[in-house]
This record gives sequence, C-alpha cells and structure tokens, in this order.
Amino acid sequence: MATQTLNLEPVYNKLKSYFNTKKAVKVTPWTDKVTVTHYETVIFEIDAWGQITLNNGGYLTKTTKSHLNECLEIAGKVEKVYQKGGIWYVKGLDNVEFTKNFKMTTY
Repeated sequence: MATQTLNLEPVYNKLKSYFNTKKAVKVTPWTDKVTVTHYETVIFEIDAWGQITLNNGGYLTKTTKSHLNECLEIAGKVEKVYQKGGIWYVKGLDNVEFTKNFKMTTY
C-alpha cells in the first residue's frame, strides 16, 4: 500500500512569504521536507509524510515561540505553543509539555 505524501510547495511558499522580512529567519525547501531556521537553530520542520518537528534549541524566547506558532498556523494546524510557569506546552495536544525536538504528526 502506497503512503500518501503532502504537497509541501504551498506550505513552503506561505512560510517564505511570511518570514521574508523577519530578521535571522531562513525557510529552506528540501526534497522531502521544509525547514525554518532561526539564527542557527532549525525551529520548525514539516516533512512529506506529515511529521512536524518543533525545536526551541533551548531558547525559551517570545520570538521563538511566536515563530513556531506562525509556522503551525501556516501549516494549517490548530495547535499552539504557549508558556505557563516558565514551561512550554503545546495546546491542542492535551496541553502536552513541549520538549526540545517535539514531534507531532499531522492528519
């Protein structure tokens, strides 16, 4: 049985357009994924099979959180990253605690 893959071109185009004017943010298309890098850290990755990886690189900043939420919204996700008591969570996934290289699968 063949696995259905996502068309990443529209996601890439939207991410590229949104982050075009943002300082130190780079959107990169690969053969089977799209990544968003903030400074030296790949903070967002979506692959052709629907896996999304969120990574703060240990930087719990408002800017990183904002960029992650923009990426999720552009990818058509309802999940959001938020902070409570100094801990990051992913709202929409039963408020799961956000850890470095957090992975979620889209449907």
